[in-house]
Amino acid sequence: EKLVSSIIGLMTVGAILWFSIQIMIAGYGWMTSGGDVKAAADARSRAINAFIGLVVALGALVLVSVVGYLLGVDVLKVGCFIDNLSIGTPTSITCK
Repeated sequence: EKLVSSIIGLMTVGAILWFSIQIMIAGYGWMTSGGDVKAAADARSRAINAFIGLVVALGALVLVSVVGYLLGVDVLKVGCFIDNLSIGTPTSITCK
């Protein structure tokens, strides 16, 4: 249960980071398109695909949460996973 929760938490954080990178690349492409219709359309497409990917990732997270709740297994301890991510000194957060 703890391993699955850690994997799901890591994948969720990874999806959010990937979304952020893709949005920055799309924004840069849009700003530097210089009136080129194809470049602007490519940047717009990248941004739309990034939003779709984020919605799919968060939807999967909700689906896993609902299935875990129905089965009586608390698989998603994403909050604990995010709280335990630390840079520098570790915190004393314990999740059961």
